[in-house]
Amino acid sequence: MTDFLVIGNNVAALVSALELGRAGKSVVLLNPSRTFGAHFSGFQIEGHRFDLGMNFFEFTAHGEQIDDPQRYNPKIRNHVGKFVTIAAKYVSQFIPVRPVSSIEISKNGSFCEDYLISNKLSCFRKLSDPFKNKVRQELHDIVAKRERPLHASLKISNAEKFIAHSYAEASRANHGVFIHDNYIENFFEKVTNASSEEIPALFHRVAWGPLYYPETILLALDSESEVLPEAIFHYPETGYFASFIEALIDELKLIENVKIQTLVVDEVKYRNDSWSVNDCITSRNMVWTGSQAALLKLLAIEADFIPLKTAEISMGFAVVDQKKLNRKFTCVSNLDLSTPIYRYTNQTECSGNVEEGQYLLNFELNTSVARKLGFLTDDSLTKQFSDLLLKDEVILDESALHVFAIRHLGKCLPLPSEQAFRLFSDKDELLKGGFPNLVLLGGSSGFGSTSINDQIIQGISLGNQVG
Repeated sequence: MTDFLVIGNNVAALVSALELGRAGKSVVLLNPSRTFGAHFSGFQIEGHRFDLGMNFFEFTAHGEQIDDPQRYNPKIRNHVGKFVTIAAKYVSQFIPVRPVSSIEISKNGSFCEDYLISNKLSCFRKLSDPFKNKVRQELHDIVAKRERPLHASLKISNAEKFIAHSYAEASRANHGVFIHDNYIENFFEKVTNASSEEIPALFHRVAWGPLYYPETILLALDSESEVLPEAIFHYPETGYFASFIEALIDELKLIENVKIQTLVVDEVKYRNDSWSVNDCITSRNMVWTGSQAALLKLLAIEADFIPLKTAEISMGFAVVDQKKLNRKFTCVSNLDLSTPIYRYTNQTECSGNVEEGQYLLNFELNTSVARKLGFLTDDSLTKQFSDLLLKDEVILDESALHVFAIRHLGKCLPLPSEQAFRLFSDKDELLKGGFPNLVLLGGSSGFGSTSINDQIIQGISLGNQVG
């Protein structure tokens, strides 16, 4: 019998198994899939290593940092932001990373600095005077209100309000109607094929929607410089994100008390204070990193679930001849409603390794949006990407681009709802109350607590707890 059975293939499974092994515990890491890394495993074709869309490390510290990972609470939305210094130090053990510069937004062939994830608000300063005056008046009216229950500063302390109200309501209550409708909603709908009216405000980041203070945007309208610290993202110098996954696996293989097995999990039982899987692997403790619903099903626990609406996502993978790249870029989010492609990323530029003569690009789109627009084949999506790069003046001509493949990932982006959140919380209490030797990480740790930083800190925290 082993000390810990860790089940899963994601970053939380890898880090927790590694840290438990380093703490001297006997560990079986059970992978029910063919690969490790989940969303961060990437895609390989013709010797090129592609990411599944925009994969960045977020190490920018906002607010006071906490140096004890055991104080991390996945139930507090975005609590991991107080532990990014720990995450950055941990990643640096395995791979070198570098800052990603100049993340941008494009619309109708024009570019501006990114306000969705990077905190760059200069684009609003560049509005024409009539539009700027409209925004300014809306924001003044918002700030003048005596009661503002959806003010962005209250997101954590008044989380119930941000669960009960939609992101559209919260965004308009902070950014005004003009900014939300013209600069946020388009992108949100391109990513999700849903309205921001359908998503609780607390989970606005599900489609990278921002939530700024109205006072901050007012200040940005007339400031000559940025009013917020830039959110700086990092990327592996190796040129592909899965190199972090590979480094974790290599380290795991060096620890004698950690065994890695691949096995489809058909049955999980808890009896006599121990766990068993498929009646062939037993352990004193189980670390589950998959979904809550999958675990309840394996334990034969009847549970009501609200089916989550999910966004259907596709990815494309391409190379561009360096000599025919007209405009350097790292990552661009696109707001044009005429194309289903909502983002494209230059992995080579992000890594800084631009000496090989080719740039590796990936692009992301919502498959349902593509169908609505009439793009029903891979060839039509390839043509869409080429047309977008030409419109954005990124490439000189169509011959510069070679698209290797389009991959349809299916319904893989869950869209939160208030009902699903409350049911998740109920089942979380049921699992933790009924199984004292169970540790829930990754998708089962907290509703929406699955960022790579969340998963890293969860694994470190568990290792520290038993070490």
